[in-house]
Amino acid sequence: MDNKISKDTVLLTVDQVAERLHCSTHHVGYLRQYGFIEATRFARAWLYTEDEVDRFIRDSVGKDYWNFRTMTIEGAHKKLNA
Repeated sequence: MDNKISKDTVLLTVDQVAERLHCSTHHVGYLRQYGFIEATRFARAWLYTEDEVDRFIRDSVGKDYWNFRTMTIEGAHKKLNA
């Protein structure tokens, strides 16, 4: 996997991602913890690429990510990938 970021890559903060997804910053954190959206930790901040957020939005059409927090990680992935 190529982890290099080009100089044209747009990085977003948790607040910016939450605004784009119309959810709380806590929910963005859960999405990251459960592996549904990738991020990079820089100092004390989590940064998300704009491409990753766009990919998540495209891939999540028709899926319900609201109640997955009450499941195990494996159960959440199984439900959302069914």
